[in-house]
Amino acid sequence: MKNTHNLIEKLAAAPAEWKHKIMLSLIICVGLIIRLSIINREVGFDEALSIYIARQPLGGLLNFALRSWEMSPPFYHLLIKVLLCISSSAVWLRMFSLACGLLVIFMTYKVGKLLFDKSTGLLSCALVAFSTSFIYYSVEIRAYSFYVLCSVLSIYFFLRLIGTFSKKYIVLYVVFLTLAIYSHYYGIFLLFGTFLFLALHKKLFPGDFKLWCIVLASICILLIPEAVYGFIKARRFMLLGEYYINRKLSINDISDLFSCYSGNWIVFLVYILAVVIGIRSKLKNSLSNLGLAQDRRLILGNYKARFLLIQLLLPITIVFIVSLTRYSIFQEFRFFIPFFIFYYVIIARCCLFYRGRFRKWLAILLVLLMFASAVRDCIILRKKPHGRYEKIAKLLKPKLHPSDVLAVTNIYDSLQIFNYLNRTIKFIVDSEEMKKFYILKAMDFNDDEAIKDIAQLISVNRLWLILEKGSVLPVWFKNNNQIKLSENIEIEKTKIQLYSIYH
Repeated sequence: MKNTHNLIEKLAAAPAEWKHKIMLSLIICVGLIIRLSIINREVGFDEALSIYIARQPLGGLLNFALRSWEMSPPFYHLLIKVLLCISSSAVWLRMFSLACGLLVIFMTYKVGKLLFDKSTGLLSCALVAFSTSFIYYSVEIRAYSFYVLCSVLSIYFFLRLIGTFSKKYIVLYVVFLTLAIYSHYYGIFLLFGTFLFLALHKKLFPGDFKLWCIVLASICILLIPEAVYGFIKARRFMLLGEYYINRKLSINDISDLFSCYSGNWIVFLVYILAVVIGIRSKLKNSLSNLGLAQDRRLILGNYKARFLLIQLLLPITIVFIVSLTRYSIFQEFRFFIPFFIFYYVIIARCCLFYRGRFRKWLAILLVLLMFASAVRDCIILRKKPHGRYEKIAKLLKPKLHPSDVLAVTNIYDSLQIFNYLNRTIKFIVDSEEMKKFYILKAMDFNDDEAIKDIAQLISVNRLWLILEKGSVLPVWFKNNNQIKLSENIEIEKTKIQLYSIYH
């Protein structure tokens, strides 16, 4: 009889718990369907760069990543190298990012729930699931999806440590924060944010503050290889600086950043309205209950809000100030992607400050706006013409001999072709062009990647050249009697030329 009574009590309590689980599962499933709708698009330049670096031998991988225009550490490329052992399919490589993206949705729910409640977790994870930026980077062969996942996991275990200082949570926090920084240089802001939060909230950690210092010191020790690599990379960055120096920076860049992660300006304005009215509602509620000012919920809510704002605003503020000095790298919005998890949690919390039906309808409105924006952008992305690079690769594959050399004059438009073919890239360049083109300045011309004169083709009999629209051949190549055009094919304004070289 007692067991029956307990079973009835469990069944009575189940609906509320199951409701949240069903909603969470539904959000993740819809997020998965949206992402799968664009997973089979053509490989972009940045994705092709990731694959190309990953295909290098281990020593060459680290060297190329260091001196190339790649703006993230090589850790992700090592992961891609492992995946390439199974398959080189773009869809297969994107599956890793997709899995990370789905885990980000789930972990956003966990963070929102841990900081506030289940409703906040559900709404914030829905905003992440239907955010255009998060959808796009969840199916891209780039480090961003993995970078976001490691960042969110590190924050989650940091929050768990505030309540329970256990060895398990310490290890997990250290591992994921270190991985986040090894995935992208901007991960260091998570460490800065933790330092600042601990400094401002020493009273939350009586007796544990020294242990926290040891934990953070151990992370710094683990980051020594990354610091050395980053220092050398920064010196190479000076060569790429022209790309960023020429960009003007204004206060509008901040609003553009927030509107980017809002999906569009309409959603951004609804967000602002929700935050303003929500804060006003909370403030009014607090003032009418001054006798409860020492209530533990209000105190905890205070530090949670500060934690979110520090993690969101600290990187934006620092990068904006740095960008005002010389390098306008603020416009690289994708670098800020993990910090906007906190943006969505703040928005969700502000919406749920209200009571009754209004907060329900406001939450539904925001989710529908984000969902509509995501569907629209995915449809536009699917309608983009694709297949040109794959067509060129299919045409070239049966014609290529093992001893043939493949060359381009424009790396931007041709890197994808070489990833389809899995062949070495060479550049035909002019010495004058090298002085102007910032990407070529990052190349190490002591190796065999750049063909600067006929002497480098001394042992070559056939050279395939891919010329994109507007590409110009260097003078030394055009005016050389040893080089004769044998075949000329055009596919969608791209010329594929075969040259015979006579010695």
